[in-house]
Amino acid sequence: MRIEAKDICVEYQSQKVLDHVDVEILENTITWIIGASGSGKSTLMRILAGLELPACGKLLVDGKLLSQNEKERIPFRKSISVVFQQSNLFNHLTAVDNIALPLEVVHGWEKKEAADKALSLLREFDLDSHGQKYPSQLSGGQQQRVAIARALSTDPRIIFLDEPTSALDQERSVEVLDAIQKLHMQGIPMVFVTHELRFAKSIGGNVIFLKDGKVNESGPSQKTLQSPETSDLKNFIRFVDKY
Repeated sequence: MRIEAKDICVEYQSQKVLDHVDVEILENTITWIIGASGSGKSTLMRILAGLELPACGKLLVDGKLLSQNEKERIPFRKSISVVFQQSNLFNHLTAVDNIALPLEVVHGWEKKEAADKALSLLREFDLDSHGQKYPSQLSGGQQQRVAIARALSTDPRIIFLDEPTSALDQERSVEVLDAIQKLHMQGIPMVFVTHELRFAKSIGGNVIFLKDGKVNESGPSQKTLQSPETSDLKNFIRFVDKY
């Protein structure tokens, strides 16, 4: 899936969050969206995922204009998956049911087929012994891995991840990054909002650096993060490396 955002603007209470942004998400790769807090990263991800409408500009999916009509956007929304900063699991459902129930209700799967898929994914992410636990019985890292398994369950054309490690300690972050690396090794395209610059550099793909709602620099992640051209990106990398 190729996604192009052209001349995208977003304003909240007269404050520009995205200021005439042009980006392209290439097919079959991983794209990293980086930048300081308030730079517009999560908003750009929401625009690219069709979760939010821009004030100006347009979104093209495989060369076709994505409609602004909510009902007409449903097929696109069903073809992708999103993992947020918080796992957004249903607290009253077990890990298995958090994956299986959306397959039944939203995608029309049979109950047994959905449960089998859920168990298979939990096994893949080393969570098979936690299938009957509720979110409150899982660590933050385990919750995010269940969320990633749920995102993968529909065989999405692309997965969007909005800083899934931001609320986790280092040990739990490693668990989640290992799960994401597993997705990457399977060849699953992703758009990843993150501060994990070392991880982005090691994985490869493309990087988009936002500053003040604009694209300040972009390019292949290993080259761009190793040898940034702008002083803004150099300063941002130095700041992140301190922590």
